[in-house]
Amino acid sequence: MKKKRSIRSKLTEAVFIFSCIVGAVFSIWMFRKELNHALYKLNETPIATITFKYKTAQRKFLDRMLWDRLRQNSPVYEGDTIRTAPQSEATVYFSDGNIIELYENTLVRLSMQENSAAVDLDSGRINVRTGEGGMKIRAGDSVIHLESGTEISAEGTDKIRIHVQSGSAFIENSSEKYVLEAGNSAVFDADGGSPEEAVLSVVSPAPESKFLNYSGEDLPVVFEWKTDAADVVLDISRNRNFRVKKTYSFSGVQKSVVKLPTGICYWRMYPCTPETDSARNADSRFGIVSGRVNVLDAPVPVPVAPVNSYTVRYRSRKPAIRFIWTESGCAASYELEIADNPQMNNPLIKQTSPLASSIISSLEEGLYWWRVTPYYAVNNIGFASPSSVSSFSVVKRGQLPAPELLMPVQDGLIHTKVPAVSSAKTAESAGKSSDIFCNVHFSWKDNPEAASYTVKIGKDPLIKQPEIVKTVSENYYILDPSVTFLENGQWYWQVTASDFEGNSASSPVRQFVSIDANVEQRTLFPPDGYRLADSRSQDTRYIWKTNMPLATVFQLASDPSFDNCIVSQTVSATSMNGRSLVPGDYYWRISAETDGIVLNTPAKKLIVEPPLDRPQGLSPFPGGCAVIRSSSVYEFKWKAVTGADYYHMQIYAADNSKKLVYEKKFIEGETSCINMDSFPEKNYCWSVQAFREETSFASRAAGYLGLYKFTLRKLRSIELLAPLKDEIIDGISAIKTPGGLLWNTRDSLAEAQLVLYKGSVADENIVLKADNPLNTVQLPRLYEGRYFWTVTGHTTDGFDISAHEMRNFTVTAVPKLPAPVPVSPAPEEVFNPAYFKSNRQIMFSWEPEEIADEYVLRIYRADTGDAVLERLLPRSMTQFSLKNLSILSRGSFLWSVEARSHFEGALFQEGEKKLSEFKIDLPEIKMPFIHNPGTLYGK
Repeated sequence: MKKKRSIRSKLTEAVFIFSCIVGAVFSIWMFRKELNHALYKLNETPIATITFKYKTAQRKFLDRMLWDRLRQNSPVYEGDTIRTAPQSEATVYFSDGNIIELYENTLVRLSMQENSAAVDLDSGRINVRTGEGGMKIRAGDSVIHLESGTEISAEGTDKIRIHVQSGSAFIENSSEKYVLEAGNSAVFDADGGSPEEAVLSVVSPAPESKFLNYSGEDLPVVFEWKTDAADVVLDISRNRNFRVKKTYSFSGVQKSVVKLPTGICYWRMYPCTPETDSARNADSRFGIVSGRVNVLDAPVPVPVAPVNSYTVRYRSRKPAIRFIWTESGCAASYELEIADNPQMNNPLIKQTSPLASSIISSLEEGLYWWRVTPYYAVNNIGFASPSSVSSFSVVKRGQLPAPELLMPVQDGLIHTKVPAVSSAKTAESAGKSSDIFCNVHFSWKDNPEAASYTVKIGKDPLIKQPEIVKTVSENYYILDPSVTFLENGQWYWQVTASDFEGNSASSPVRQFVSIDANVEQRTLFPPDGYRLADSRSQDTRYIWKTNMPLATVFQLASDPSFDNCIVSQTVSATSMNGRSLVPGDYYWRISAETDGIVLNTPAKKLIVEPPLDRPQGLSPFPGGCAVIRSSSVYEFKWKAVTGADYYHMQIYAADNSKKLVYEKKFIEGETSCINMDSFPEKNYCWSVQAFREETSFASRAAGYLGLYKFTLRKLRSIELLAPLKDEIIDGISAIKTPGGLLWNTRDSLAEAQLVLYKGSVADENIVLKADNPLNTVQLPRLYEGRYFWTVTGHTTDGFDISAHEMRNFTVTAVPKLPAPVPVSPAPEEVFNPAYFKSNRQIMFSWEPEEIADEYVLRIYRADTGDAVLERLLPRSMTQFSLKNLSILSRGSFLWSVEARSHFEGALFQEGEKKLSEFKIDLPEIKMPFIHNPGTLYGK
C-alpha cells in the first residue's frame, strides 16, 4: 500500500526547489556582472576615452596584471595596455585631440609624454590622426614622430610598415632619422634597423577602409600606388586566406578602379620584380601590401509617408503629421527638411531624428516638399545622399458636416411593445397579457471624420431638456424600452457629431411617435421617389396597409409638410384611385388619430414627369440628303434622350404619310442601319420616338415624336475595268506594246483624276497622273514591278464617287534569250599536238537564235575563270575562227555564246550563258639547264 505524502512535506519540497532556482539565477547574474565589470581609478585623471565599433576590447592597468572588459566610452589611464580580439575594432580619443583606430588582434600601450599622446605598438594594425600637439609612436627601438594634421597607418610585429596618408612623419632610431612624406611607405625592423622606402606604397585605399555604397550595385574603388616596378599584381578575395581570389595585373600604370561588392573584401598588392616573382617569396622591402575594404550598404532613403501629393486636412488644430522613410543601415541619424519649394531652398523646418520617422505638428495650410538626408559617422562623412523630394499639402477644411438621420424617419411610428411569441393557452393560464419590450433603433449616415456621436431624445421640439443623452462611437444607437421607457406620444431626437479636434455639428431635430402596441400602418405603392408619367397619373392606384380600426385619411400634397394638400379624403379601403396631375413633385401619406395621437406615415415623394424629350435628328440632317452607295447601308442617327430605354423609328414617303416603307421597334441605341438599295430616289419622312420601360421606381413613359424630311440620293462609285485586280502583264509587251487603263462611271463628273503608282502608294512613286481623263488612258512603257492605280472624282452636285479600291497589277521582268546550242568545239574536246600540226586555228560555231540581234563569244580559263577572249558578233555570224592561238596555253578552257536583242537602237534582252569545256593538251616545256653560264662582258 502506497503511503500518501502529507501537505507539509510537499510544501518543504517546493520551498527547497524555489530556493535552488533563486540561487542559480543569482549566481548567473553575479557571473555576468563580474564578466562585464570595468575597473575605474578614482585618484587618477583619464588621458583618453575608448569606444567600440565591433565587439569589445580588454584593458590592463600599468600596476596590475588583471585584464578587464571595457564598455563603451570607458576611460583610459596613463600606461594602460589595450588589446582587441579577432573581428574587433575600437577607437581611442585622446584629450589632446589625437585619435587612434585599433583593428583586430592589436596590442598597444597608451601614455601622455610631455603633454603629447604616445602609443607603443606591440603588434597588429593601427591608424592615427593627430591633433594640434602631434604624437609619437614607439615600435621596437624606433620612434615615429608625427606632426599635427598627419594621418598614418602602421602595422607589424617584427617588421614594421608605416604609410603616410597625409602630412609628414620622421622615423628616429639610434642611428639615423628618416623623413617620410605623404603618399610614401617605409619598412624597418622593430629591433632598430634602418628604414627603407618600400618599392610599393599604396596611396589608397587605406589598409582598413570603409566605403558607403548608395547605389546597391558593385562600388568602384580607386586603387592608387607608387612603385618603381614595371608590373604590379592585385589580389581581391572575400576571405583572408585568399583561397578564392580574383587577380588583376597592371603594367606601366599606378592607378586603377576596381568594382567591389557589398561586404568585406581583402586585398593584397605586390610588385613583380626579378627579386620577387610571387607574393610568397617577398621580403620586407619587396613585401606584400595588404588591407581590407568594407563596402557598407547605405541605400538612399525612400520617402514612405506622407506619400507623394498626399493631402492632410484639418479644421482648427494644426495636424500632427508623421513622416516615415526607409532606413539606411549605416546612418547614425537623419535630417528631415521641409520647404515651401521643390528646390528645398531655405527649408522651413530642419529636424534631426535618430529614428526613421518624425512627427511635425507646426505646419499651416499650404503646399510643402520634404526630403531626408542621412548622417554617416563612418569616415566622418556627415550628411550625404539625400532622398528624393516628395510633396504634400496641408488643407484647412470647412465645418464638420452635420449627421444625416436615417431611422426613425420623420413622423415615423416606433413600437416599444409587441405581443409575445408564447401560445394563447399560456397567456390564458397566466390570466394577463404577455407583451414584451422591443428595442428601438436610431441610425444615421456614418461620417469618417467623426470621432463620436451624441444622441439626444426629448419631448420638446428644441430638445432643451433631453430625457436621454447617449454618446456612442458607431453610427447607431439601440434603446432598450425595458430600461429607459418611452411613453406614448410625440418625441424628438437629434445627433451631434464630434471630431478629434473638438469640432461638432448637429443634425436637424426629427419627430417620431412612440406607441406601446403592435400597430401596423405603412404605405406600399407608389414607393418613395417614384417617377410617374403625367399621362398615367390618373391610372395610378395608391395602396397602403393598416391594422388600425380607425378612419384612414389619404393625403396628397405639393409640399412635404402637407400645408398645401391637393387631396385629403377619408377612406375605408386600403387603396385610392389616382388624380390627374401636372408635372411636378408631390407627396402622399395616410393618417389616423387615436387618443389624441396623430399617426402619420412617413411622406413619400412622387415625381410626375412630362413626356420624354423629342429625339434630335442628326443623320440625315433635317431637310438634308441621305447619300448611299451601292451595296452599302445608311446609318440613321439621333441625339440620345435622357431617361430613354429604347426608340421607335419609321420611314414613309413624303407625299403619302400612310404609305409606311420601313419600321423598327425597340431600338436600344441611338443609331439604326438600313439598306435602302430598293428604295427609289425621292423625298421621304422619318420619325423617331423615345420610350421608357416600367420599373419598380418608374412608370412606363413615351416621348414627343421627332419628325424629319430627307431626300434619298444613290451614288455609284467609279468602276475600274482593266487591268484586272492582281493581273500579270509580261515585261516584253509592257515595253513594246503597252496597253491602257480602262474605267467607267454612270454619273456626270465635275472633276476626276487618275493616278498610277509604282512600288507603293506614295507621292514620290507616281508614274502617271491625269486630270479629267478619258475613260481609256494610254499607259507609258512599264518596267518590272508592282503598280497601283485608281480614279477619284466628284459629281456635278459635289458628291465623292471615287473608286472604292486601289487596284494593282504586276509587270514581270523581261526574260533572257535562251543560250545558243554550241556545235564546235564539242564538249570535252581535246586539241593535241597532232591537231595543231595540221591546223593553225580553232573554229567555234553554234546554232542560230531566231530573235537574236547579236552574239557575244567569251573564252575563259577553267582554273581561274579569267576571260581570255570576248567578241561581239552580228546575228549573221554563227561561227568564229580563232587564229590567234597565242592566247591559249596548256590546260582546260570554257567558252559560251550569249544571244542579245535590241529595241529602238538599245539593248533590250540579254541572254542565258551555257558553258562548254575544251582542253589544250601540249607537252610541258622545261627550262634548259646551263652548265657554264660564262661571264658578263666587261666584268
